[in-house]
Amino acid sequence: MKPIISINLVVPAPYLPIEEYCRLTGHAKSTVLLMVSDGRLTIKHKADALNSKTGRIKVKAKVEINMVEQTLRALHESGFDARLSGAVKSF
Repeated sequence: MKPIISINLVVPAPYLPIEEYCRLTGHAKSTVLLMVSDGRLTIKHKADALNSKTGRIKVKAKVEINMVEQTLRALHESGFDARLSGAVKSF
């Protein structure tokens, strides 16, 4: 029988504005925008966040990075066998 290990993950904010995400990670804003456009970072979905014709982020839309999904994705990619309670999006 495998031992049960409990890990508490704390996400300080479920969504972070791009500027704050850049400050915390040290990434340039242009790099973060590229990561959003190619799907490496998930943003808070808003009806007007992306231009439907070009797929680019509209300048006036406030883009926020989904930190909960980033945390879950990192846990999944680590190969750690985790069972979470509640609704979980599969990657």
